[in-house]
Amino acid sequence: EPEPETEPEPEPAITYVVTVVNDGGNKFVLNNDSSLILSFESGRTYIFDQSHISNTNHPISIYNVNTNNIVFPGLSSSGTPGQPGATVTYNIPNTFANGVVKIICTIHGASMGSYYGSAITIS
Repeated sequence: EPEPETEPEPEPAITYVVTVVNDGGNKFVLNNDSSLILSFESGRTYIFDQSHISNTNHPISIYNVNTNNIVFPGLSSSGTPGQPGATVTYNIPNTFANGVVKIICTIHGASMGSYYGSAITIS
């Protein structure tokens, strides 16, 4: 008798450590790399660690380019940016393949995510 199929293990979460630098205005930097090429996958979880003090008053969010909306299924935050343990978690729904997003500051807008482009495609 064949073995029953088991559910595949979920992919581990990908964590980005977020800092803010002043480069002609404040900008988010992920993993100390302003030239990082970002791509997201539907069904994966991404954690943005905003514990570094430079994140104070710069809550990161994900902006849905298709709907012009920052309130996003799968997006949650914990703690206060700039304080230990502050994170934003993005569990990308499986149904959002081929979506387009960008990283923004909830208070200061899209320019803070400009190192990573205005269109991050979700595969």
